Amino acid sequence: MSPAIVLTGATGFLGSHLCRALLAAGYTVHGYRRMSSDPSRLRDITSRLCWHRLPEELEAPFRGK
Repeated sequence: MSPAIVLTGATGFLGSHLCRALLAAGYTVHGYRRMSSDPSRLRDITSRLCWHRLPEELEAPFRGK
């Protein structure tokens, strides 16, 4: 089981680069985003991320996958 991290702002400029670095380092990345956020910066890796919507799923990463 890989270590997990919760990342807010994953769809932004810095967050998208951090997402890539964390995935490359072997982390499972749980990204929180508003439904109005544009995930296009992560289009090529979106299937490797665990997306959660705000505010409905705040506890999801802590339940395990």
